[in-house]
Amino acid sequence: MVTVLEPILSREIQAAIDNADLAAFKKLMDENEVDASSFLHASSRKIAHPLINRALSREFTNKNFVDRLEIARFLLDKGADPNMTAPNGMSAMAHLLHVHQFLGATKRVDHDVYLFTMLFTSELVIRYNADLNIALRSQYTLLDEVICQYQIYNERSISQMDKVTFEIIDRMLKRGARWTRTSDHSKFKELTGLMLKHRNSRTGYIAPELPEPPFDTLFDRDDAAKLWEAWNQKESGAYSCLQAVRRLHYRAYYHANWSFDQDDVNAIKTLTGSFNGLEKDKRKAALSDLKKLSVPQKNLWDLKSEYEKGLFIKNKEILPMKPVYDDAVYQRLYLACLLN
Repeated sequence: MVTVLEPILSREIQAAIDNADLAAFKKLMDENEVDASSFLHASSRKIAHPLINRALSREFTNKNFVDRLEIARFLLDKGADPNMTAPNGMSAMAHLLHVHQFLGATKRVDHDVYLFTMLFTSELVIRYNADLNIALRSQYTLLDEVICQYQIYNERSISQMDKVTFEIIDRMLKRGARWTRTSDHSKFKELTGLMLKHRNSRTGYIAPELPEPPFDTLFDRDDAAKLWEAWNQKESGAYSCLQAVRRLHYRAYYHANWSFDQDDVNAIKTLTGSFNGLEKDKRKAALSDLKKLSVPQKNLWDLKSEYEKGLFIKNKEILPMKPVYDDAVYQRLYLACLLN
């Protein structure tokens, strides 16, 4: 169950995070009994920001980085989910790596800031069991980003950072993280040897099974009973549609990003085919909701990588974008499936 904070409390907590005021943040959380998995207030769920992501997505400085990381650690210790994605499709770990790269581009911080951000990345991998294969906005993976950092530190002979980053890569590989980059045998012999030990990680990853559809929590008793009945009829067209909506719903909550994988594309195809067969008025409403999931806004184009733009052009009959977070859209899509 997602909890979006009240506007006034949300502003106070956001200010404490942005100012890296650890004492004020803890006081607000304790006095108001705030769930660590809560979202900051927003006009709709699809733009609401999880607290843990906010703590790891702002600029770090020499003065604030320790308290900023302590705020994130406090949230994680209280049960915040490091795999929850923000509206930009990035997980807590992806945000931290992004901040780390930003620090390198600006060159305005001390060595300790780089070190501690990577050490905290290691904590996310080892202690908090972050999902290592959550989607990024490009064709690269989280492990690709860490490998890139290792190569930079290795080439610049920054031994302490080199060692920490190599340890993170080792831990990620042991936990089944995937990668697409290849390492230069002549330059990075130690890294190449480590990756060869796990060379099957590119194809051996098995995606987690989707949870049961949340009919009981999204619908009243009568509708939920009808949906469960349709769901249990495994050979029916309605079942295929419900499964497709469930796939997109799961993606919206846990793996939102600008581009879909093949399973998501297939889900869009299944629903489009189903809704095209409905009566005109019902078809129009159902396709309108599906369009919210499948047609990108023009201002997202510049955020896509060249790889994603190529897929967009190649599959122009299916124009993928980040799924919305509005439960009402999914409720209407689930109910539209019953019309079959």
